[in-house]
Amino acid sequence: MGAIYTNASQVLVWLGPESEDSALAVETLSLIGSQVEVDWGQTPPELEPGQDGDPSFAMVNNAIRSLDDQTWRVLDAFFSRPWFTRLWIWQEVRLANFAWVICGTTAISWTVLGNAVYMLFDQQLGNPLAVAYRIRDVYNMFSSQARFLLSTLDKTNSATCTDPRERIYSLMNLVEKVECIVGLKQTILRNRMRYSSKS
Repeated sequence: MGAIYTNASQVLVWLGPESEDSALAVETLSLIGSQVEVDWGQTPPELEPGQDGDPSFAMVNNAIRSLDDQTWRVLDAFFSRPWFTRLWIWQEVRLANFAWVICGTTAISWTVLGNAVYMLFDQQLGNPLAVAYRIRDVYNMFSSQARFLLSTLDKTNSATCTDPRERIYSLMNLVEKVECIVGLKQTILRNRMRYSSKS
């Protein structure tokens, strides 16, 4: 599966049909995400003004501070869509050269969505608790630390899958090969030690 996403010119993510307020969620995320550019390859991620943003980031910070309760509920509903909870989607978006997230008739690029998620995660001002957790989970999808096996397993802990083996197979294409081998050897060694101590 990893080769399919890596070789695709672009990946289209379908979140499902439009709901009452999903267009407002996409519009809000687009507005925030177009103000900044985040370099997720750095630890911690580096922030720069986007084409539409100002160098002080005051405009985007004010936009986030001014989000009302209804907008936070709309964002909560958007990030509560089942797609965001699935484990296999990590491959879908992390290996893509370019991805569009489509909800009904509205769309946002995965890059702009990531920029918005970074700002929302960074601000956390007045974030209702449930939304904060959902934003954190999406933030983890962008994190550069998610290329290491143990870190990725930790960051995907809340993601859902039908078979426990998918915890490994769905992520193998995302982690560095050496790290994957070392991580698996460490896991096997720990399991052997546990088993031998019970004998």
